Amino acid sequence: MSYMSRKAFTTSTPNLRLASQAFQKGDFLHALKLCDECLRVESKDVNARHLKGRCLTMGGLYALAKKELQVALKLMPNNPGILVSLAKVDVELGDTELGIAKLSAALHQNPHHEEAALTRGYLLERLGKIEEAMKDFQKIPEGSPLYESALRGISLLHLNARKYSEAVEWSKKILDRVPEENTLHQEAAMIQGRAFDKLGEVDQAMMSWTKANQDKTVHFDRQEFAYRIHKLIDIYSGSSPTPLPQSTSKTCLPVFIVGMPRSGTTLVEQIVGAHRKTLSVGEIRHIEILASSLPKKIQSKEKMPDCLLELDEQKLNELAADHLGDLDRINKGKSIRVINKSLENYWHVGMLHQMYPKAKFIFVHRDPMDIGLSVFSNSFNTKKFPYAYTNKLRDIGFVYRHIKKLMLHWVKRFPNSILEVEYEQILKTPEETARQLISHLDLEWDENCLEFHTKKNLVLTLSYAQVNQPIYTSSMGRWKPYERHLAELQESLKEGEL
Repeated sequence: MSYMSRKAFTTSTPNLRLASQAFQKGDFLHALKLCDECLRVESKDVNARHLKGRCLTMGGLYALAKKELQVALKLMPNNPGILVSLAKVDVELGDTELGIAKLSAALHQNPHHEEAALTRGYLLERLGKIEEAMKDFQKIPEGSPLYESALRGISLLHLNARKYSEAVEWSKKILDRVPEENTLHQEAAMIQGRAFDKLGEVDQAMMSWTKANQDKTVHFDRQEFAYRIHKLIDIYSGSSPTPLPQSTSKTCLPVFIVGMPRSGTTLVEQIVGAHRKTLSVGEIRHIEILASSLPKKIQSKEKMPDCLLELDEQKLNELAADHLGDLDRINKGKSIRVINKSLENYWHVGMLHQMYPKAKFIFVHRDPMDIGLSVFSNSFNTKKFPYAYTNKLRDIGFVYRHIKKLMLHWVKRFPNSILEVEYEQILKTPEETARQLISHLDLEWDENCLEFHTKKNLVLTLSYAQVNQPIYTSSMGRWKPYERHLAELQESLKEGEL
């Protein structure tokens, strides 16, 4: 045992117990404050340090979380729980290989560590390693608090192995065990619906998806969503006699893929990310975190997006430098383009263009009916504002129209920086479209871009099953068998047509 581990403080104090209770209730800010109280009293309180790292992780502050968790690991080397927490941060920061290595190290220390097995199982499932993932899920015994989560993993394995009847059966086990208001119940209903869809059981599929979307605690604020869209269009209208400031950055390193969820952004990312001179970081949340912390960073009293008007060259230089530092830690200088396809990029195109005047954007469009059905039939975090619309067809149509309006505005404002592609066109003429994508990024053609499905990249998005296969066209017009169920979506898309 190391000197540091002998000095670790492990007593469960009243404040630590209160912090744990707050964390379990989802009150991460209060839990964080209580952890800080514990650490002010005893800086080597390893459990408070670990919990603080987990709170920061839940808040999306991954760099800060990693620092806290690394301190905790020094205090208690090889602790499986801390290794698992660090692994989750590594994955969020784009280093999946390191994350899996830490999970394996945790399981080496404790072969029965259920959270390590479950977490690694889901990562292996995303990599298509079905047998290895199944072994991890099967380590979770019945009676464990994680058992139903393991059942969900097994359901997904059957679904992705095209064993659709088995996927229906295994997801039903969750539906029978878990209350309807539980997120796992909703996710199991989604999986069951996708399995029914593959079996051609249209009515059964729609019934399952409708059940999955019946979260009565979620309210989508149309007025707030529309305000943000209109405010961004106003800020970046170009009507001011003084041009908006830009940073002095000349870098072309960041590339941003922009599109509504389920529009084909993952397919574009995988094509471009297969190029030998690019690195794909998927839906990494650096930009969302930057945007949410922007008022504090620039000491503004205004919230987003109003505080964007207070950006100047110096502040933009600082934002760009901080973000490039994050990218360099992942990229390590290996690639000349780093691809980000975060689902919320459409909000931030104006700010990103100010930070990186030379950066390139790829806008992805798709048949809105296919987008609508696909959003409705997949799980999103509806507690998070940008996705609160995803459980009602009418709201999905409303949001599509507003995001489309914003994206059209960005194209008008920054035409030389943006390439627009149609998802359907990629499916019809993959090589021609792929060449356009690569040319837009000022890169030479690379045949690897058509062989993206052979790369063993981890795709942490809802589209991972598709991009692990060659391009296929069955996702075009997928909504048509469901037409009789989609009247609300069709009506909403026609309201105030663009």
